[in-house]
Amino acid sequence: MKKKIVSLCLCVALLAVAVIGGTMAYFTDVTDNVQNTFTMGKVDIKLDEADVEIGDDGNYVAQNDRVITNDYTKSNIVPGKVFPKDPTIHVEEKSEESYLYLDLSINKFASLFWVMAADASADKDINFTIFDNDGKLLPAFANDSGVFSTTKFVTYMAGNKAVFQKMIDKWITGINHADWELIETPFNADSKGTPDANGTYLTFRFGYIGAKGTDVAGKDIKFMDSFQMPASVTQEMIAAGKTVGHMQNNFNTDSEVFHMNFKAYAVQADGFDTNGFDTKTVKSADMLKAYKDAFPGLKPAAN
Repeated sequence: MKKKIVSLCLCVALLAVAVIGGTMAYFTDVTDNVQNTFTMGKVDIKLDEADVEIGDDGNYVAQNDRVITNDYTKSNIVPGKVFPKDPTIHVEEKSEESYLYLDLSINKFASLFWVMAADASADKDINFTIFDNDGKLLPAFANDSGVFSTTKFVTYMAGNKAVFQKMIDKWITGINHADWELIETPFNADSKGTPDANGTYLTFRFGYIGAKGTDVAGKDIKFMDSFQMPASVTQEMIAAGKTVGHMQNNFNTDSEVFHMNFKAYAVQADGFDTNGFDTKTVKSADMLKAYKDAFPGLKPAAN
């Protein structure tokens, strides 16, 4: 009887363990998926200018069509003749906020700069001269051989904004100087605008610092309206390049046609503000630094 009681108790205990063991579990839970959706940004620009056609009077007239190449060789550059030219950067509607830059490249630059300098020296409204009282070239604008120095001239221009702007306005019309800052000349240290292998072209870089700031998506940003040789330029000024400037002046010769080329760049604004590149307080050095830092990622649109 005693053994039966022990066996019965043992069975009850085993059954209790089985029941309890079968209902034990850890507390668990599962969340819903956390979904992350991103849109890809982009910077997209293009550069063009108005097509031009020569009229019956020999003057060029801007057309409605936009092109990336214009031929002005049907009529020569002479004092007072205007050549419509409005290179414009078009920023696509969905582009990121961007800093804009424009390269202006020219050939025959030494001869052109001589004529610009000689003309400005004769202009009473421009406080500038390259001549002394005897009509000789000032040493400040001559190299060691006494030849007119393009390097010294451009360096002077870069450091004297008011003179530079007045001089440029005589040749290139329509530039809003409040919108465009000269940020790099071919003679800056480590400049990417140095002459090519043959010394044919010089490149000047301008940065857009206008009221639109970096909010340029869907905007059209124009650089200029036209190019001209001022009516005040004389044949004597051009000829003096050889006699006074002691240089081989070929500006008005047929040895090579004159070229004026443009290339535009855009770089995203987000991520570069931390470099001190603030369009509200921008300084040329800051803009230049940002430009050089960003250069490998720039998207060029050639004209």
